[in-house]
Amino acid sequence: MPRLLSLLLLPLLAPVLLADELDGHYHANLDGQPAELILNSQGQTVEGQYVENQRLRLNLKGHYDGQLLRAEISDPQSGLVIANMNATYANAMLNVSIAARDPRNGQVLERQALFQ
Repeated sequence: MPRLLSLLLLPLLAPVLLADELDGHYHANLDGQPAELILNSQGQTVEGQYVENQRLRLNLKGHYDGQLLRAEISDPQSGLVIANMNATYANAMLNVSIAARDPRNGQVLERQALFQ
């Protein structure tokens, strides 16, 4: 019976266990600038920072369901959401798509990168 119970609970625990795999520092180049994702997870909740060119530091908060990380990137002082991020995780790498709206003209800027 305990073995059966553990088999039934495993699918429920898998996303929680997988989120821990995301913890760490990931690096990429975006538009010729160094970028870094610093991620920490607790359960399915993921928090951290998006750092660009070692000067711009933004907060990141989202959820990881075992396949897809969905997060918002926000200004640490105002709390204003600046961009949305979706990422898939495989082989210790994050395939990231970031979409931000330019406040001056409303145009959406989307960038993609592989963070390692």
